[in-house]
Amino acid sequence: MEDLKDQLARYLRLCSVAGIFLLSLSFSNAQTRTSVQSGNWSTASTWDCTCVPGTTEDAVIASGHTVTLTAATTINNFTINSGGIFDYDGNTLTANGTVTPFISDQTGDWGTNGTWLNGSAPGTSDRVIIVKGHTVNANNDEASDLTIDAGAVLDTDNNKDITVTSALTVNGTLLLDKMGDDLILSTGPVTLSGTGTIDGALAVEGINVNVATTVSSGSDLTVFNDVVIATGITLTITGALV
Repeated sequence: MEDLKDQLARYLRLCSVAGIFLLSLSFSNAQTRTSVQSGNWSTASTWDCTCVPGTTEDAVIASGHTVTLTAATTINNFTINSGGIFDYDGNTLTANGTVTPFISDQTGDWGTNGTWLNGSAPGTSDRVIIVKGHTVNANNDEASDLTIDAGAVLDTDNNKDITVTSALTVNGTLLLDKMGDDLILSTGPVTLSGTGTIDGALAVEGINVNVATTVSSGSDLTVFNDVVIATGITLTITGALV
């Protein structure tokens, strides 16, 4: 028969195991807070919980909503759904978990890990958002789905290209302003949309349409470059390309 000392030791071991289990359960069941309207991050009515996402919770910006950061903030996982917009407004966001998609965190080079909130640079098959206030410099880089928000800039380096293989949304500025810079649309089909500007200062830069591409309805893109459509490729314009 166990004496009192043995019983106490066994009880403490059981309590320790139970505590670890409950702690792991709490981390694996982090609450997800999703935007229900545009507004400030710190405004409770912006979120479905009528609260502000906590430091151990997940935050999702839904399509059609613009959420503006008003102070330095820490969360767990962070997601911007397609069509959602995030504005740092000069503040900092720390995400201790997973960030989806790749979201710019500051001005810098595409291939530099510190440029991105994710802590690593995007791969060729990733969805990428360049956020208002940031300029990202591309150097023969590629993305599947690229969004340049209003007030953001993607600037290609000298004689370098940017390739998009699925969707390109330009609400800010895509600069093809150095010798030999090109926007290449390939693999696809590709959807081109937005109300921003694709701007090149030299006649040698251009948009190379190498795959079936549609300029989506509601778009009003201003283009200062040649558009070169490969043989046998269709460019369908249902919006405006001027």
